[in-house]
Amino acid sequence: MSDSMTADKSKMIIWTRYFDSKLSRSEGRRVPKEASIPNPSLDAIVWAARDLSLIHISEPTRQE
Repeated sequence: MSDSMTADKSKMIIWTRYFDSKLSRSEGRRVPKEASIPNPSLDAIVWAARDLSLIHISEPTRQE
């Protein structure tokens, strides 16, 4: 099972590294460089999810 998949297909796990412009795709970035930011924080991801009206759960103690 991919780290971005859960048993519930309606949910997705995302990590801050998916949006880190300092990382290459092979290092874990999953969005285009133009859509990424350097050193994204969990707060930035939560803010974006709220801005998009996405239902989300943040787990700051989980490690990538």
